[in-house]
Amino acid sequence: MSRGERREVELAQGTVRYADTGPVGDSGRVLVFVHGLLLDGELWRDLVGLLAGAHRCVTPDLPMGAHRVAMRPGADLGVEGQARIVADLLAALDLHDVVLVGNDTGGGVAQVVATDHPERLAGLVLTPCDAFEHFPPWQLRPLTWIGRRAPWSVAPLLRALQARAGRWALLAAAQAQHTRLPDALVADLMRRAFEDAEIRRDLVKLLAGVPRDTLTRRVDRLAAFDRPALVTWSRSQTFFPLADAQRLAGVLPDATLRVTGDSTVFLPADQPAWLAEQITAFLPRVTAAAVRTG
Repeated sequence: MSRGERREVELAQGTVRYADTGPVGDSGRVLVFVHGLLLDGELWRDLVGLLAGAHRCVTPDLPMGAHRVAMRPGADLGVEGQARIVADLLAALDLHDVVLVGNDTGGGVAQVVATDHPERLAGLVLTPCDAFEHFPPWQLRPLTWIGRRAPWSVAPLLRALQARAGRWALLAAAQAQHTRLPDALVADLMRRAFEDAEIRRDLVKLLAGVPRDTLTRRVDRLAAFDRPALVTWSRSQTFFPLADAQRLAGVLPDATLRVTGDSTVFLPADQPAWLAEQITAFLPRVTAAAVRTG
């Protein structure tokens, strides 16, 4: 299913493209989806296809290296800057009572939004993602080192990844070699930063802007997030340990943990039906909590 017609919104940091699918108005919930490194909103395509009949689904293409429009040169595109972009997007689109859904790097960004910019959120859904000390996970720490210390080497690295073997070697490191993400899509995503120096500049900013203590120093604030949360994980991948999911569910004061056994890191692409079922069952809790606090 198509994510819907792409639109653009101008933020202080630059132009962000997004798709807005599903009913607009009082029916259903507003769901906003945050993808991870070297991906775009297409990650959520199948999941949105299952949810957009009842809920408004907004899928931005964030500046994480696979976006199509470069941001302004002075934009902060580190993790905290990415969280500010998400918060500014919600404000620009006048979205309220949002359920924020994050995967991979986007799950780490979603946690920063929940701790630093929670005013427009009604709930939080985390799929396999960075958490606590695993930000970034050890498998990707060489990339963040390159972003900080050797940004000139990002272009040759991307050139190597243009080959199919290189692309899937990177995804295999994330245990995503069996994901439903089509090979042609993965090639297109990586091509953008390789061919466009400004997109590559944006990617380097993100790689250089991931302090390892970003999430650990926010644990107390995450524990103060008083809205419902759903943590969905896969025990069949170890890139993001199941122990982190259990710990997240323990830290968030109103959290539910759901675990599946047959998925890679990219749970939204691998098991969209299962994830849609979990989110659908979760949303009445969000509504009930909003009624209690409203």
